[in-house]
Amino acid sequence: MTSRLRIRWFGQSAFLISGGQAVFVDPFGVISKLTEQGLRFDYPPIDGVEADVLLVTHEHGDHNAVEVVGGSPHILRSTAGTFGSPIGEVVAVASEHDDAAGTVRGPNTIFCFALGGRVPGRARRSCRAYPRERVRTRAALGHRRRTDRGAALGANRKERNTMNEILYTAEPTVTGGREGHGRTSDGRLEVDLDVPSEMGGTGGPGTNPEQLFAVGYAACFQSALLRIAAGRKLDLTGSRITARVGIGPLAGGGFGLSAALDLDAPQIDRGLARELMTRAHEACPYSRATRGNIDVTLTVGGTTLERQAA
Repeated sequence: MTSRLRIRWFGQSAFLISGGQAVFVDPFGVISKLTEQGLRFDYPPIDGVEADVLLVTHEHGDHNAVEVVGGSPHILRSTAGTFGSPIGEVVAVASEHDDAAGTVRGPNTIFCFALGGRVPGRARRSCRAYPRERVRTRAALGHRRRTDRGAALGANRKERNTMNEILYTAEPTVTGGREGHGRTSDGRLEVDLDVPSEMGGTGGPGTNPEQLFAVGYAACFQSALLRIAAGRKLDLTGSRITARVGIGPLAGGGFGLSAALDLDAPQIDRGLARELMTRAHEACPYSRATRGNIDVTLTVGGTTLERQAA
């Protein structure tokens, strides 16, 4: 038996599709950068909506504000493949967001799914054109194209991540490298630095860059998590984020970093904690700064969510 589908449009390409369960597509929040660039964006920020599944077709700021949708939805974002979800199987087909093989505006994803026994009209045509057995081949071609156009996409990503305004700048000065001394220009932080014995150093009483980075990452990440929790009227008083930053040799030579972030919040259930961690990882400036460069492991009470590039 099929259910009646209801489709609510929020502007741009943001839709809430309801039919027994709910799917939200391409959410946006406060869009200030577009208006500052002289472009019109007449739609109010999305607020007060919930969904079972949240789909992001591509990673532009007016399509990927996953934090504005409540209900702890299962999130699928701009990745080709076949996925399980609360509404059943979702087939995601690799595509491009322009007529130049994605080299201008990046990759795009077409999602095919059924809701309440029905397939939304536009998605029905896409699903027929790209049957399931072709998804893997299409995804592989998309990966090859993305590899070839890496430089162009990198430039596009850089443009999207450029700050409109710098609100605060930290300015420390270090002498002596990892076995030296560091002090900020305002004198609020002054530390001696030592190399840990595990790295062949003296293991002296001074701190090290990994500890300093771990403190900064944990503080920034928890602030993002608390802001998201407050927006959902959740009290996380007494919660803790523990960060672990590791350093070691890379297979290709040189050294690299890894990071792990663990949430201790016994007052909320594990499923909700997982959702908050995922959303904080999307919003935290430190996570954004390191995205695609280092491996980050998110855990709740020591249980891993998933290992992913930051």
